[in-house]
Amino acid sequence: MKPNSVSSTLVQYSDNFQQALSNFELPDDQLEFTSYPLKKIQDPFISPDTVHVMIVAEEKPVG
Repeated sequence: MKPNSVSSTLVQYSDNFQQALSNFELPDDQLEFTSYPLKKIQDPFISPDTVHVMIVAEEKPVG
């Protein structure tokens, strides 16, 4: 029996993902270690030269 698996890829952030990321939710216990993606992407203190990378599975951002 073959296990279920989903292929994921790393993709540079583009505005095409903004709507999906605005709905992104994190469990409260993970907020201690990370932040919401759009909050980080839109942070004015982050260098404009920063490249934001997302994990995408089935054309949806998952991390």
